[in-house]
Amino acid sequence: MGKGFLITATDTGVGKTFIGCCLMQAFSDMGLSVFPFKPVETGCEPEPQDALNLLKHASINLKLNEVCPYTFKEPLAPIVAERIEGKKIDISKIEKLYRNALKRFDIVMVEGAGGLLVPITGRFTYADLANLLNLPLIIVARSKLGTINHTLLTVRLAQAQGLKVMAVILNQYEGKDTAEKTNPEVINELSHIPVFRVPIMEEPAPLTEIAEFIHANL
Repeated sequence: MGKGFLITATDTGVGKTFIGCCLMQAFSDMGLSVFPFKPVETGCEPEPQDALNLLKHASINLKLNEVCPYTFKEPLAPIVAERIEGKKIDISKIEKLYRNALKRFDIVMVEGAGGLLVPITGRFTYADLANLLNLPLIIVARSKLGTINHTLLTVRLAQAQGLKVMAVILNQYEGKDTAEKTNPEVINELSHIPVFRVPIMEEPAPLTEIAEFIHANL
């Protein structure tokens, strides 16, 4: 049986998919088979770009509808998109696909949408999905001013929901100003969660140190 984890974030557009692609490359270099699973993607006009990027960087042959079973045109929270387009998201189907993937791959990397409290369907959020599937978390956050509050809110919400936070990744880190330089230390001090810095990159590249840490802590 494989093991899984959820890549979540403090907000939308902070680089979850990019980080996921980097991690897949690193896991592949480690000789591990990885299944990228994006249960729901919105804003698919005409195709799910996040899922396509994950598929592109996967080291195994997969079909797009395996990686992303639910797609919606409007760039909205899944619960709103499904109401507008009249398609119902079935959580039991997502769970079944995940459980089946665990039997086939060493690692199942699940990518959320936005943050933990984004509703998927009804009152069911990504935090609920993480609990249902017993997924520890990797939190991707911006590295700039304001990220301390956003990151700690996400960490504390996760812990209140009984979820394990493995690490925080500060994406597009430059370290040019005092806020950015001190954010990692302060977040670690106040959360006791390991904090990794990922610099600006034009194309995904293996994040070996982070991948090894995740693999050791799953």
